[in-house]
This record gives sequence, structure tokens and C-alpha cells, in this order.
Amino acid sequence: MAVKAYKVLEPLGIKKIRRENPLLQVMEPGEEQLPGAAQIPKGYLYQWGGEPVAGNREVHESPLACPNDPAVLSHTMVMVKEAEEIGYDGVCWDLIGYRNYHSCRCPRCTECLAHWRKTNPSAQESTFFENQLVFLYNDLGAEVRKQYPRMALLCHTYPEFTDNPFYGRRLNVDWCGVTVSWFFPPHWPMEKVKVLADRVVNGGYERPGVAGMPLIGFYAGDFRKSPERIREELAAIKAVRARAIMMDELGDILGDPEIAKVVREALSDRSEGRAD
Repeated sequence: MAVKAYKVLEPLGIKKIRRENPLLQVMEPGEEQLPGAAQIPKGYLYQWGGEPVAGNREVHESPLACPNDPAVLSHTMVMVKEAEEIGYDGVCWDLIGYRNYHSCRCPRCTECLAHWRKTNPSAQESTFFENQLVFLYNDLGAEVRKQYPRMALLCHTYPEFTDNPFYGRRLNVDWCGVTVSWFFPPHWPMEKVKVLADRVVNGGYERPGVAGMPLIGFYAGDFRKSPERIREELAAIKAVRARAIMMDELGDILGDPEIAKVVREALSDRSEGRAD
């Protein structure tokens, strides 16, 4: 079996990438005081861009460019070109979302939203903000397919879009990664993991051939899940006959012999519950 390599790219990320004058997202009034933008209180169950714990409000710790920033497409395609020249088999979009998990109030978005409301007076505002993410994904996908047709398109829908965590079914990708079990305590109940895995894999993707990839998060240390728990999560994904999975973080998995053994057995079909 051939091993393929995919380059993770963050079109809205500005922390690790040099960008001149990005159009930054603007959050709702008061959200600059929430954990992530402000200090995270001791003992607070911060989720770093995943689904917030019930009752909690937070924002992503990193400032992000706006999905409506007109320079995002050209800037990202420079990175895609570099990845293609190095020899990557495809790219994986990550960090496409809203810092506050639901909207952007920058002047450009505010103007676009006002125009959209004129022709969609009865629609929910969340539809507009979901559409902005979908449009960006699909514009990026169309451009990659046009310029580099051999490259595969993957994604992880992150940070969480709380109004519709399953908007990934609308995206122009080959493999759509959606979280079914997040990294941080409190770890999600297994019944929830099973329901999410089924929705991700059998979610009715709009584009023919798109495959849903359930994502399992694993960090060692204070966030560690037990080998038994990881075995259960992998079995739940196999039970819904997933064609692929995403797992992160590789270094933590390989650095934990017990977890590495569970993952190795599941991926080689030596564990119980084999899915053909």
C-alpha cells in the first residue's frame, strides 16, 4: 500500500504565516473578555476551538483572518504551489472558521450581511455566516482542482461552527474530516461518539464521492484517554464502515506504547469488530 503525504494548510491563520495587512475577524461586543481572548481561569475546561463545554463561553486563542478577506485565496494558492512543488499528494485545510465559533463583525462582513438580508429577509443570520465558510472552502477547492488536478483535497472543519457542526457536507473536498471525539476533558460520552461517527460517515454529502472522516483527538499527559477508551472509539468508527479516519496528535500516539498498540491493531484489522 502506497503512503501518501498531505500538507496541512491554514488559509485564515496569521500566527505562523507572514501576511501583510490581513483583514482580521472582529468578534461580538464583550467576546474579547472571554477565555481564549482573555486569560483562561484556573480549572476552566477550555476546549481550544472544539465544542465548548455545556454552559461555557469561550473563543479561539488565535486571531484569524476573515473568510471574506479578498487576499485569502491568492495567499493560500501560493502555499498550495509550494506544497505541490515539494511533492505532496494533496492539501488538508484546517483553521477555517470563526474565532468566536459563529460570526465575524468586521466592516466587510457587516456590509455583506446587510446586502444579503435584503434578498433573504426571513433567513437566519447563521446561514449567512455558514455560507461564507462554504464559499471559501469551495473557491479554494475549485482553484486547486483547476491548477493542480492531481492533488487531493482534505479538510478538518475547525474551529467548531456551533450553529451547524455538520456544514462540511457542503464542501468541495475529497475527504471531509469532522470531530467525533475531542481531545480535552470532559471526554464525550461514547454514545455521542457513536452518533457523531454515523453522521460523519453517512451524512449525505452534496458532492458525489466525498468521504466523511471521523476525527479522534488524543493528547497524552493530563488529557490522556485510556487504551480501552481509544479502542472503543476506533470500534465505533469501524462499525459505521468508515473509509478513513483522522487522528491527532501523531507524536502523542507514537510516544505512548499502549495507545500505539491499540491504533496499530485497529488499523491492521487484527482487533475485534473488523470492518471490510
